[in-house]
Amino acid sequence: MKKPFFPNALKTKVQALAILAGACLTAHSDDHVDVYDNTANPTGTYYASENGVEVGDQVNFDTSKGPVVVTQFAFETFGENLVDNGTSASIRFYVASPESTEVGELQIQSLPITISNGAQVHTIAGLEWDTSLYNSMIWTVTFAGIPEDGSAGLTLSTPPVIGSSYGDFFENENPGSADSFEVKLFTSEEDANFTAIAEGTMSVIPEPTSLALMAIGGLAFMRYRRK
Repeated sequence: MKKPFFPNALKTKVQALAILAGACLTAHSDDHVDVYDNTANPTGTYYASENGVEVGDQVNFDTSKGPVVVTQFAFETFGENLVDNGTSASIRFYVASPESTEVGELQIQSLPITISNGAQVHTIAGLEWDTSLYNSMIWTVTFAGIPEDGSAGLTLSTPPVIGSSYGDFFENENPGSADSFEVKLFTSEEDANFTAIAEGTMSVIPEPTSLALMAIGGLAFMRYRRK
């Protein structure tokens, strides 16, 4: 189900969130790089979700500049007729493969976020997602506390200008379980990407000499443990 909203209400509020350990949003460093960006072309619609149903999308990161550690992920919600502080959302990140729609292992889960009326941009900070290990991700949102006469969901924007996404999305009535996802399509495949942006820092790859020293140190540690 898609419902319209006012495009000029986009990005009215940015909320930095802790990820489990309590990391906070920080300023960009010199080596900051965007690896996924689907914010430039809003459709003016949003996908209205249901309480307790996990909804998400697969994003493929742009690694053309080299390996990146994704440190920050932002997405947008839209709410109507919500009670103050009564609606929340939990965000999860799963491993994925660009060649498959299979949902991999759950890697990160956020604390609940308060969802308000109108458009909100929520920023998850403190991620340490290494694109050299996983260059694709499935991110999901599960809403709770949506009143009977209210509505809340994820906004749509397409196409991505950095990275890529497919013409489908995911739903799961058993949130947190990677085995019970269903792959679904919107009425129009052109509106098949949730609004999101991911950014991080270039991954530092050790020189060959450093790798050799690390390997030797690892062997010494293993021998010590065996003793």
